[in-house]
Amino acid sequence: MMIFKLREKFLLRVPHLLLLIIVGSLIFSGGESHNLMSPSKIRAYNQCEKNSNTNQQQTISDDYPKFHAFMYSVDAFIPVIDFHQQSYWLPNANIKRDLEIPLNYSNIICYKNACIGSLLRWYFWFHIVMGWVLTSLAVAGFTGLVRRLG
Repeated sequence: MMIFKLREKFLLRVPHLLLLIIVGSLIFSGGESHNLMSPSKIRAYNQCEKNSNTNQQQTISDDYPKFHAFMYSVDAFIPVIDFHQQSYWLPNANIKRDLEIPLNYSNIICYKNACIGSLLRWYFWFHIVMGWVLTSLAVAGFTGLVRRLG
């Protein structure tokens, strides 16, 4: 009977974990659409000849793993799962862009040359820490290591 109560309490916590994973996937998807996610491996880029007269942007190789926001969020959030997204992609903290935050229909806050890549990197770290804490608490609660007093 006690096992069913533990599982029932664990299942009540699962929507909270899923909510954080979904929010993370939306944030990482937005970061990817604004080119804030960069490959973490040098082998990601195609070899191109260096020509001093042209300013060529490096392209990502076709055999490099594609970025998938939901899997990236799960990979970063749950410490025991490795989908190899977190090891191949990282938020680029060096990217700066103009940032506009709408307050209402007529007022907008504008930040020129804002470090939005750095904001995404900070969220990435927060996402990892919350994953470690909440996953550890969920496992501890499921196994009965954490109990309420009273």
